Amino acid sequence: MLYSPLRDHPLKATTTDLVAVEGDIDPAEAGSRLLIAPYHVHHTDDEVFYVRRGQIAFEIGDEEIIAQTGDAVLIPAGTIHTWWNPGSEPATYLIIMPHKLDDLINAIHERYRTPEEMAELFTQYDSTYIGWTR
Repeated sequence: MLYSPLRDHPLKATTTDLVAVEGDIDPAEAGSRLLIAPYHVHHTDDEVFYVRRGQIAFEIGDEEIIAQTGDAVLIPAGTIHTWWNPGSEPATYLIIMPHKLDDLINAIHERYRTPEEMAELFTQYDSTYIGWTR
């Protein structure tokens, strides 16, 4: 495994609202689409993804983008989105986002939540939970 200090220790700026976190996405079975996050919208916050290795597909609004190693993708505030690994190899990405979205991600991973609980949680972070289909 590639060592990166951002994997377990995100950079959290102290004078701005930015957080940089690295993540991995395993490939899905050939021909399948395994979403990493449910469809959702952040109403006031942008996110930037930088693909460090592999491919990552994004559905942003009505557009589908397949980003390759070295590509950066902006997800504008107010846009429904999700992402997945369309390739046959693992992918690694860097996401740059506000502290608020990092807090939301950490809260999501704390425990299992029903769809209704997820919707309430997203609302607390000025976001909307859509679900695994749209």
